[in-house]
Amino acid sequence: MKNVFIALDDEDEIHNKLNIIDEKYLEKTKDRLSFELERIDKRLGTLIGAIDKLGIFPAIIGFYVTASKLFSDTQPGIMFYLMVGLAAGIYFSSLPVIGLVNKLEKGKFIIECNLSAREKSDMETTI
Repeated sequence: MKNVFIALDDEDEIHNKLNIIDEKYLEKTKDRLSFELERIDKRLGTLIGAIDKLGIFPAIIGFYVTASKLFSDTQPGIMFYLMVGLAAGIYFSSLPVIGLVNKLEKGKFIIECNLSAREKSDMETTI
């Protein structure tokens, strides 16, 4: 529970720092984050998204079945280890990308919250 309060304090500090920045610049930053998230999703979403959602074991089984059908004349033991290594390599190399996407989404969310809070305060001051 203590970590939750530390995280909330950090977000309050970030919101206070964002209040200093011009609203147009925050809008551009939010748009840029949206663009980067969309670009990453288009480029890597099929590969990383499936492994991230299903897990590594269905990917290993799928790679193995596909490879055994394609390479039926080779030894299955070698192919299995090759496919396990390939699936594990793809999975573990995708973890930093998943972390990056999470950070970009969090940054975009914080900026959106700050912009909506500014809109609410602008409405209250005009009324």
